Amino acid sequence: MKNLLFSAFALFTITALAQNQIRVEYEVQPTYDFSGSAENIDIFAKNAYYELLADRDESQYSYMQRVENEQPAEMNEGTIIVEIGSPGIHYTNTKEKFFLKETELNNRPYIIRDSLNLIEWKIEKETKEVQGIQTRKATASLKNNEITAWYAPKLNFKTGPDKYWGLPGLILEIETVQGLQNGGKLVTNYKAIKVEIPEKDKKIAKPKKGKEVTAEEFRELNRKANERAKEMYGGGVDKD
Repeated sequence: MKNLLFSAFALFTITALAQNQIRVEYEVQPTYDFSGSAENIDIFAKNAYYELLADRDESQYSYMQRVENEQPAEMNEGTIIVEIGSPGIHYTNTKEKFFLKETELNNRPYIIRDSLNLIEWKIEKETKEVQGIQTRKATASLKNNEITAWYAPKLNFKTGPDKYWGLPGLILEIETVQGLQNGGKLVTNYKAIKVEIPEKDKKIAKPKKGKEVTAEEFRELNRKANERAKEMYGGGVDKD
C-alpha cells in the first residue's frame, strides 16, 4: 500500500513539474479565542473555501461559494455568527512582486495595488504530508501575526493562499495567530483539501473593475468613511 501511495505521489510530482499550472482548493477555518481577554465574547466563524490557480510567476486566489449549514455545537444567546469570504479576486505576481486585490467601500469598487510583503521565513526540519504530498515546515512573523506554514519543495510554485508567498515551494497549509486589541486572538487555518493539475492551462485573471489605489490610500479612504459615519450617526444629527 505504501508503495502504491509513493508511486501515485511520484507520478503527481512528475506531472506537476512538467506543467505550467496547478490548482488548489483551500478550506479556511477561523477561530476566535478570548480566553486571555477580560471580555465575555462568544464568536462563531463559519469556514470559507477558496481556489488558488497558480503558474510560475502569477496566481489568482478567489472565493468559492458553497452552501454550508454549520452551526456551533453549543450556542449561547449572545453568540455572534461571523461569515468570512469575499467574491473579489486576489492576484499575485511573484516575479514583479506586486499584488492586486478587489474590494469595496461604501458600495464602490476599488482595486488595491501594492508591493508584496517581504516575509522572512525560517525553514524548519520538521516535515509532514498534506493531501499525500510531502511538505516542510516554515515559520515567520508578519506585523501582528505569527505564522506556521507547510510547503511542498517539489511543487515549484512560490505562492500560497491569500497574501502568503516566498517559500521555495507551493504552500499547502498555514496557521496564523493574530493578537487582538482586547487581549484575545484570532487563529486562522488555511488547509489544502484538493490539489490537481488542470488539463489545460487557464488564463489567470487580474482585477479590472474599480479605481486603483495603494493599500495606504485605501486605509485613508476607509478612515475618512468611518469618520463621516460617526458624524452622521453619532454626532447628534437628527435622523428623522
